[in-house]
Amino acid sequence: MRLAPLALRLVAPIVLAGCMGNLTPTDKIQSAAQELNTAARFGRMDIALEHVARKSKDDFAKRHLAWGGDVRIIDTEMLGMAMRENGHAVVYLAVSWQRVAESEMRTTQVTQHWRNVRDGWKLDEEERSTGDVGLFGERVVVVRAPDGKRDVQFDSIVIR
Repeated sequence: MRLAPLALRLVAPIVLAGCMGNLTPTDKIQSAAQELNTAARFGRMDIALEHVARKSKDDFAKRHLAWGGDVRIIDTEMLGMAMRENGHAVVYLAVSWQRVAESEMRTTQVTQHWRNVRDGWKLDEEERSTGDVGLFGERVVVVRAPDGKRDVQFDSIVIR
């Protein structure tokens, strides 16, 4: 009876290691993309940068500098993925975000280009494909109403 728990503890890691080897390239890229984007969403750039190609790390860090500061990431959602030839994949994301100084929620769709290299899938580059500008530190002119007046098309009237 005492040998059963011991045998289970010895055999379980071997079985789990065998299952990990059966991941398809699609499973691996999906896992890498999910881990990078979740880490970036929660401000864990140290973990996110582990999934970025060496040549792209500085650019990635600069483009995500405002995340967690002036830009609050509300949600990231993987919209899809396309496997290409020669170890290339494209991942499509929707990022919901807002500027900390505003209450308006914005959405930007992002296209990420990934490469399968010696040590796994790495992000080569990413770009805004559609949606709101400003997620990656682009210069944006924010128009504010003068003298603290509200910028509304039809101002509310209160009848008492």
